[in-house]
Amino acid sequence: MRLITLLFFAFSLSTTAQTASDFTIDDVDGNTRNLFSELDDNKIVVLKFFANWCSVCNNTADEVVAIYNDYQTNGDPVVFWALNRYQDETNADAITYRDNNSIPFPVIGEAYSVAQQFGVDYQPEYYIVRPDRSYTMQVTYNEMKSDVDDALASLTSIAEKDLESRLSVTSNSILWLASTTEQVDLRVFDASGRVVLDKRISGEQRVDFDFPSGVYFYQLTATNGVSLTGKIGVVN
Repeated sequence: MRLITLLFFAFSLSTTAQTASDFTIDDVDGNTRNLFSELDDNKIVVLKFFANWCSVCNNTADEVVAIYNDYQTNGDPVVFWALNRYQDETNADAITYRDNNSIPFPVIGEAYSVAQQFGVDYQPEYYIVRPDRSYTMQVTYNEMKSDVDDALASLTSIAEKDLESRLSVTSNSILWLASTTEQVDLRVFDASGRVVLDKRISGEQRVDFDFPSGVYFYQLTATNGVSLTGKIGVVN
């Protein structure tokens, strides 16, 4: 009955966004992990709280790993950390969980204090933290993935606005207003869809269009895969 009560309580929790506090903790390999450092790199951090004795944590580990691998394959800015929230377990238990389930992302043992900080009541629980420090909580891997996808869509929208804010387009040129070390790929198409320009440009670099007058379309793609498209009326 206690387990049923806990499950009901966990599923009834609100997923309304809250604000995360920072924490620094070592993983089982001795690497220091700092939450805000990852967020400041414009990454989404998924905190998966588990316990080694938890059958659900073990039985759903493959699905979570598959979700993680998909994000890594796509090059998405998503970081996963697995944190042992059970007070009576040690780093050795966390290592057992990692090895038994072939967890490819950082595993953190003895993370009871972090679990308390987030108000973790059960396991597994997933906390999806966005770069703006807001986070939501989910108790299934499907709902976790849905929240991560929403967060990625939000990041893409912000990144597109960032690209647009650093772009100066005239009737016969494009100027990329960024630091000289930042690069983007620029492609220009004519009205028939034929590529008339394809080159990588750096910040503060101007590209002049030596095309016949007419309507053209450009696509600017940053190194993180975010793209911005637009139309140019070239007048020469």
